Amino acid sequence: MALRLICGPAGSGKTREAVRVFLAAASRGSNPVLIAPTLPDARHFERHILRRLQDGGAGVLTGGRVRTFDQLCRQLVEAAEPGAELLGSGERQLLIHALVEGEELGRLQPSSGFDGFATALAGLIAELEMLGIEPGEMGKQLSRWTGGNRWRQGLVQDLFLLYEAYQAALRQRGVYDSELFQRRGLELVEEGTVTVPQVIILDGFRDFTPLQHQLIRKLADVADVTVTLPFQEGNEAYRAPGYHREQLAELGEVSSLEPDADGDVAPALRHLADNLFRYGPAPGTAAREIDAGGAVVPLAAAGTRGQAELVAAEILRLWREGGSLDEIAVVFRSSGRDMLATAAVLDEFGVPYDMPVPVPLKATVVGKAALALLDFSHDGDAGSLLAYLRSPLSLAPPDMVDEFDRRVRLRGTVEPGALLQLWKKSGGRDTKDLRGLRDAAATGLQPLAAVLCRLLEGMVRAGMNDSIRPAGRFDSDLLALDCLMALCTQAASVHGTAAAIHTGKSAAGGNGAGFLRRGIRTAEFRLPSLTRRGCVRLLDPHRLLNQRFDTVFVCGLLEKRFPSLGREDAFFSDEDRRELAAGFGLSLDSHQRRLDEERFLFHRTVTRARRRLYLCYPYCDSEGRPTIRSLFVDDALELFAEGSLQPVKRSISEVEFRPSLAPTPTRALRSLALLHESRDPDSAASLAAVAEPVGLAPRLKACLAAAPDRRPVIGDTRVLSRFAAMDLFSVTGLQRYLGCPFRFFVEDLLQPVDMQPVAYPLRRGQLIHQILCRLGELLMKTGISLPQADEVQLEEIRNQLKRIIREQFAGMEPDLETTILRAELTVHLNRFIDREVKCGRKLKYFDFEAGFGAGRGDCGGRSATEAMLNFGDFRLRGRLDRIDWFDNDQSPNPNTGMVIDYKTGSVTHLKDFADKKEIQIPLYMMALRDIFGLEPIAGEYCSIRKQERGGLYLEEYRKLLGDCSGEVNEKDFVDRETFERELAAAGDLAVAAVAEIRGGVIPAKPVDEKYDCEYCGFGGICRYSGDGTGGVNAHG
Repeated sequence: MALRLICGPAGSGKTREAVRVFLAAASRGSNPVLIAPTLPDARHFERHILRRLQDGGAGVLTGGRVRTFDQLCRQLVEAAEPGAELLGSGERQLLIHALVEGEELGRLQPSSGFDGFATALAGLIAELEMLGIEPGEMGKQLSRWTGGNRWRQGLVQDLFLLYEAYQAALRQRGVYDSELFQRRGLELVEEGTVTVPQVIILDGFRDFTPLQHQLIRKLADVADVTVTLPFQEGNEAYRAPGYHREQLAELGEVSSLEPDADGDVAPALRHLADNLFRYGPAPGTAAREIDAGGAVVPLAAAGTRGQAELVAAEILRLWREGGSLDEIAVVFRSSGRDMLATAAVLDEFGVPYDMPVPVPLKATVVGKAALALLDFSHDGDAGSLLAYLRSPLSLAPPDMVDEFDRRVRLRGTVEPGALLQLWKKSGGRDTKDLRGLRDAAATGLQPLAAVLCRLLEGMVRAGMNDSIRPAGRFDSDLLALDCLMALCTQAASVHGTAAAIHTGKSAAGGNGAGFLRRGIRTAEFRLPSLTRRGCVRLLDPHRLLNQRFDTVFVCGLLEKRFPSLGREDAFFSDEDRRELAAGFGLSLDSHQRRLDEERFLFHRTVTRARRRLYLCYPYCDSEGRPTIRSLFVDDALELFAEGSLQPVKRSISEVEFRPSLAPTPTRALRSLALLHESRDPDSAASLAAVAEPVGLAPRLKACLAAAPDRRPVIGDTRVLSRFAAMDLFSVTGLQRYLGCPFRFFVEDLLQPVDMQPVAYPLRRGQLIHQILCRLGELLMKTGISLPQADEVQLEEIRNQLKRIIREQFAGMEPDLETTILRAELTVHLNRFIDREVKCGRKLKYFDFEAGFGAGRGDCGGRSATEAMLNFGDFRLRGRLDRIDWFDNDQSPNPNTGMVIDYKTGSVTHLKDFADKKEIQIPLYMMALRDIFGLEPIAGEYCSIRKQERGGLYLEEYRKLLGDCSGEVNEKDFVDRETFERELAAAGDLAVAAVAEIRGGVIPAKPVDEKYDCEYCGFGGICRYSGDGTGGVNAHG
């Protein structure tokens, strides 16, 4: 018997090969088993196999099964132990809740009341069971780790008590949990006391637990085992599966598959699949950046709701244009608030969807009503009673509830009996059921659960005859009710088990309402996939196995969401886990590969799209506070030429869709609230076309007439007088004004205090400048120039860079974000050194961070001066990132120099100077000439993260400047006349900008919406709508 490992990237046909092996074994009568990661995946494989049979005309399947690891182990265990039972995940969570309530804890007592405590404890117990560590052994290993640390001693003692109580509860109930089922299955295979299938295929896995690795090894000794694993050499996206590949490769034959040449996949998406998370172009790829061709679309909106509405509107547009809803998937990192918000908006827009993911019971009307009733049964306060009465299930008229709320507040009623009496006097229905619920709560958990279920069942049944709620909602209500009833039954059972273990302790007569509340807050259920055709799929990355769609929306792409940084374990930090593994023989998962796993999930998600991929994120929250876009978005977008990307964006000021883009007639009419539409005849006409058929034309006319004018000019004379007196500006400030006057107004003139942590992109840029300045100072002291450095000098420079980076990060919190940032900067700065060497310029470093009109900074600035650029009635100050000096014989003029400005993203080329109103580099070159005494021959923007340079270069110095290994655009080299004309044009723009500022002209009109709006932190107070009108929608 042997193991065969099949590796390949996404789209290489791994599942096709796995199914071929399965069908071949079935035709031989070997009765194979195909193991899938989850039950939904198993059902997907069953459908896939049946389709293969139908396509091949092979008739019916006469043998073979599709199973999960749990099901396979259950089959093995039941063969040896008939009647063995598996503890469900929901029941397990309840059991742990009950045990925590009943145990008298020490150190962990304060935190044990939180819902997350039981979840974290369940995860730790699962890890210990997978490693085969019993409570006694755990106690011995951890007791050595505690040393004399009293906090650790208390922690270990509490964990030992809880783990021991959990094991005792399983014995009391006579059941296995999932990990113990798998471990028992492993023992039976080792003993050879059960019959193992002759052929076993594992497909769809990206990783395996340590216990599953052991099981695979033992199965390979007695059966023919085939394992597929996603992997591609040289691609960082597959680093996480690569760890498992190394372990499995030791067991047998390894074969690799290449990606299929799928002609249906857009070229840009094929390019993305081949190059994402690679350093340098993929083999056979001509260019690192290509035209996106409309296949990759950034989508940004304000807040979770804004993102959901914009995604739903795009889906509706694609559908109306003839696209199939079956070919659209909306993917979220996890099922939660974002997914539920999108489902609600799709429902509102009339777009059918399928959401085959768990739904939190607490998010349903049944769950919310149950929580309110339990709160009232225990606390009896007005807030919980009002929460129940406002639930759709109560069928209480909203006006009556509002009147009751008013009376409660006026009278200050707080006693439960008095509240119920007041509700009855307010016209409310009989309160006998609510009184009965409070009486049951005083009796115990089982009576309380029975009364609660009976009460809610009656409400759901009564609500079916109510015309207020849509009929389609009752299916989910009934499923939620079934989930609640099952939970109550399980709660009574596990509470009894805990009471038997902790005889005389609090579990026997604890707070039943509180216990049920915890259960409801953590319970989930699945909505059935009733619509298999004609609907959008809402999925997470784990549910994308072997599925392709024409269009994929990847939502919630923010740092700490996707990639999900997760949280350190509640009991043992990552550092504790490394210490336990290194010195105490307890190999708990230290989560070292978390980022690798997130890269893989993102790569797998984006490769599911055939024609169009939307990368979606809220650029700010609902209050306008800026968010940090996921670095994965940057990694993806930098593979495409910047001008080829066509972003879809809706700003926070757009409280409603513009009429021409509104997804429904109702939303089009609501867009009347946008005052600036009154100045747009085309928009008014489109609104009229919508309003006329539904009889709302008079309302439209009234709203348009009432809309006031807007002015982009500040009108307060006191403010204008202060502006008119301004005579000192910074170069970056004027560049900011030309980029977006409103951003300049807030950032440079109002100067609000930033209450938020430094955003990731800004933090990254600051660190890059600081590190490069310190490295530059070191190079100037030693007289070494990177292009002329030998191998020994380069090695020393890299060591010094490593030291500087270490010192820069020394005082920072060692969280995962900082770790990622440090790794990213290390890679990019070492690559920058390589680029400087290849550039080959014969130069010397003149200065770093050279300021004019400013003193010397913390780094560099040896030539800093108080002198400023003088424009007659105003002056300019600034700071140059780097000045290079050409003082050798190769330069026609020995006192020539160039200015270099570091960028973390894309650079601006000469062809875009006019459109983007670029003045920074030209003004710096004017300062180089007038203040520092060097004749400028070039001004360069140098990207640290991208292999790109751009700006303005004198053609006559081309040989001296070089092409820097192709990084410089050919069209950035110009003759001297053009060179001087560009400098003069920048001066004219600066003069015009100062005149507008002094005149109080502050329109919200960015020159480059994609850049200026995306990285702006003032979206919450900016009214720019993206229509290019500026003054119409500006700040008056």
